Amino acid sequence: MGQTTARAGELFDYAVTKPNGFELRQAERELGCTKDQLSRAIRALRSILAGDEINLICNNQGFGQPMR
Repeated sequence: MGQTTARAGELFDYAVTKPNGFELRQAERELGCTKDQLSRAIRALRSILAGDEINLICNNQGFGQPMR
């Protein structure tokens, strides 16, 4: 299993524990990864979930605000 796929699994587990959402910077800190690593994990997780009824969404909270 590649590192990105492993991080995608970690991200899924993390997201499940945050039913009200989370900020990307918070996830970076708590998962111990860089913004680039997290972005790749997000893309991988979305690809894995593509055929499922669940997905990982991102909402912009406003100009200059963190993604959630």
